[in-house]
Amino acid sequence: MSILEQLQAAAAARLGAEPEFAGVSVSVIRPRSEEEAVLIQIAIDNALAGVGGNGLAALVQMPTLSAPMPNAPGPVIDMALTVRIIENPLVSGARRSAEDLALATLSALHHYAPRLDDLTLLNPLFADGNCLEPVDGFAGKIVYDVTVKTKYDGLAGRN
Repeated sequence: MSILEQLQAAAAARLGAEPEFAGVSVSVIRPRSEEEAVLIQIAIDNALAGVGGNGLAALVQMPTLSAPMPNAPGPVIDMALTVRIIENPLVSGARRSAEDLALATLSALHHYAPRLDDLTLLNPLFADGNCLEPVDGFAGKIVYDVTVKTKYDGLAGRN
């Protein structure tokens, strides 16, 4: 499993273990087949509808990378991981909000150093810049993207 897949899985496991996420659907958004994509979407839809959930979902998206120092030996990579928090306020009521869960996500992942395999300890994730942003375009839902970053230089020497 690549470092990107491991980071995504580690973040989802971290969130799923936090008490603030009890009853919240935490999904890794990386389907390997059309059937798996359908199952992920059904789980999200059910959680937002209150079927086996409380109207909240956390979607751990695929990491993004950038290379801020193109001439460095290596490369040196900036990695960003975004967790999308979706609330259906008609189901969630006043119990917990997207804002509550977004802040809990930021708290759980900030300074978290995931162990990706037996040998790799990734640099700690950190909140930086626009780490929590509202997202438009989801009718009837309240949506936030929570983004944490880290630096990775473990690609040096690979061809």
